[in-house]
Amino acid sequence: AVRALILRLARVRSGQKRADSLFLLEHNRNDELVIGWFAPWFSERLRRASKNLEKLEKPRVFVHDHRNHIIALYAGCMEFGITIPLQRHLRLPRPAYGEVDDLAFCWEAHRVLFGAADVLLLVNASSRFAAFARMQPGDWRCWQDAALAALRAALADAGFDVSTIDAYLFFGGAPSVTRTHGRRPVAFLNVLVERLLPLSPSLDMREPFPLEACRIANEQLRCRAAGFEGLGLPSERFAADLERLGIGSSA
Repeated sequence: AVRALILRLARVRSGQKRADSLFLLEHNRNDELVIGWFAPWFSERLRRASKNLEKLEKPRVFVHDHRNHIIALYAGCMEFGITIPLQRHLRLPRPAYGEVDDLAFCWEAHRVLFGAADVLLLVNASSRFAAFARMQPGDWRCWQDAALAALRAALADAGFDVSTIDAYLFFGGAPSVTRTHGRRPVAFLNVLVERLLPLSPSLDMREPFPLEACRIANEQLRCRAAGFEGLGLPSERFAADLERLGIGSSA
């Protein structure tokens, strides 16, 4: 029931700027959002994360926990930065630059052909964590839903528990479509494609979310990333970002 509520709230629009990124039950006169009670495990995630998310410049959200305490935090900051090839494929106008709060919530989105497989590739701008979705022609009409489902599948396969994934997606909110987040994330995206293309004949890309490709990208390919020193694995760095934000850690 909690998960269904979160998904439903993520689609509410109120006419405010970037309102599609908010979780809304009540919008009061102080431009503050009030959200009702969640399960105890989720309230604890919110309590921990609120201490580290207050720096995000988004409308304030108040959440009541199971003891009726108020937890103040900010939400609604996920961005999908689409590459020019994906923008042209979707026939979208050139999007605006994003309002980057924290790169941990920013993803580069790209279209790649792995043999006969038409694939949506997502790469996190901070940790370089990657997710893949095998797309059918009709799937591109709702590609953002496919992207969120791909993130959930990739994170679960990397060992993150359901509560951590739910909390991350809750704080991210409904994603905004923006331009990409700089040269380095896009450069890594191209490097990742170059490394995976020679392996595509042996990769199982028939699944809706090709997890074999995820494991190679996130658990085998060491790389450099913004905010981290030296080489490291994307899965470990994504876990470090979550821990920094207070959202959780991998199982």
